Amino acid sequence: MNAAASTWSPAWVEPAATTEPPAPVYLSLPGPDAGWAYRRQRWALQMAALRRSHTLRPQRALCYASTHLPAPALCEAFDGLFDLRRGPQGTCYPFVYAQGVVTLLQSHLFDELGLRRRHALHARHHARLTAGAHEALRGARQHIECRVRRLVRTGPTEVMVQLHTRVADERDSTLAEVEDGFLFGRLQVAAAMLAEEDDLVRRGVSRARRRQAEIDPLVAGVRMRQLYLAPDAGRRYGLLSGERGLAHEAGLLARLAGHPQPHAQPLYLRNLLARELAEWGLDAGVLQMSFCGRARLGQTLRLVEHASVFELVDERGRLLAFGKAG
Repeated sequence: MNAAASTWSPAWVEPAATTEPPAPVYLSLPGPDAGWAYRRQRWALQMAALRRSHTLRPQRALCYASTHLPAPALCEAFDGLFDLRRGPQGTCYPFVYAQGVVTLLQSHLFDELGLRRRHALHARHHARLTAGAHEALRGARQHIECRVRRLVRTGPTEVMVQLHTRVADERDSTLAEVEDGFLFGRLQVAAAMLAEEDDLVRRGVSRARRRQAEIDPLVAGVRMRQLYLAPDAGRRYGLLSGERGLAHEAGLLARLAGHPQPHAQPLYLRNLLARELAEWGLDAGVLQMSFCGRARLGQTLRLVEHASVFELVDERGRLLAFGKAG
């Protein structure tokens, strides 16, 4: 299919709010730059999940919040990992440097819902950064609030958990809003039935799983970039974002299956693509993405873009992610 005929569509449509969101429960959480204090929090949540069954308790959904001041060393490590070019005329990159705290807040919500994060697949990501928020997200104290927006059944034993995260400054002015969709499988049928029904979401998930690459890189007006995934990129990103458990588990399973390289975390790919889109001059501060495949580290991916619609494919031509900027 040529570039102009791309059939990309928004990942989900939000229903009108019918109830007031729950009041946030405030937690004092360390960031990844806190070292062992952060690791203790993460492992405590993982161990608690192992001691209970994997189920769904929709009545337990809460809203959690915390504050965080990204340390300069954390921001510099982000910049180094993604090779960001800054300066007086530099690019504004749409990164949430407090992602490690967001990861902990999400894990607390999954724990309340009775879900084990190890069964989660990050399927969708929408981010909207307000104008001028880049520097505040990089080095100012932030208020972070994360809540469950919807629980939707997408299969007999699978549900999608849609989370909404709001990042604000000390005056409570919004810096960023992020919506993430996680698919949780391996549930009992009775547990999955507790989620709401939404045919639009269910069909959207099904289409994303079947979707193939559509943008022809040879068509006029299509931009293309080769992106190399370094073998240590998953470990380095895990240290900054708190997503080490999933990356390491995937890596161990891959090695046991005879594949030497683990997979990159979806949000590592998100930041990698956002960097390229921003440097192309697109509005990556408003980014919609769907993830539909695992990206093995140690390979070179191909990013193609036309009219703000983009696709990411691996060395075998398999679609890994697609979406729209702006």
